[in-house]
Amino acid sequence: MAISAVIARKLGMDLTSVAHHLALLDLPPPVDQALKTGLCTSPRTLYELSKLHDEKPEQVSALIAGGEITRSSVAALKAPRSLAPPTPSPRVTELTKATFCCALLEGSLDKINRARGDFREADLTVFRQRLSALANRLG
Repeated sequence: MAISAVIARKLGMDLTSVAHHLALLDLPPPVDQALKTGLCTSPRTLYELSKLHDEKPEQVSALIAGGEITRSSVAALKAPRSLAPPTPSPRVTELTKATFCCALLEGSLDKINRARGDFREADLTVFRQRLSALANRLG
């Protein structure tokens, strides 16, 4: 018996739900970031995005960058090319990309804090100043 079937039986869940949740453990990087940044939290939608990423990685990345991840937008991505979702506005795309970068930065900061002894204090000071300058540019 497959592990997902055993888990489903023990938890009293249907096999499809268990499969969708298990797929969250091995998402492609862009889909994983969509989950980590909260752009998409539905296991079913993330599962479908993961499968689509295998076939259409550029389109999935564009959908994630556009920030509008819904079941209908994923369904539209599955549809023939003529029914593809509209291109998001440049403003929305840039803000979404910046949000994505912030999530990556948060992960890096956590790693830096855990390995604080591995860095020179002067390097950390320069890094803090650069972060502060970036934050001030937003206005």
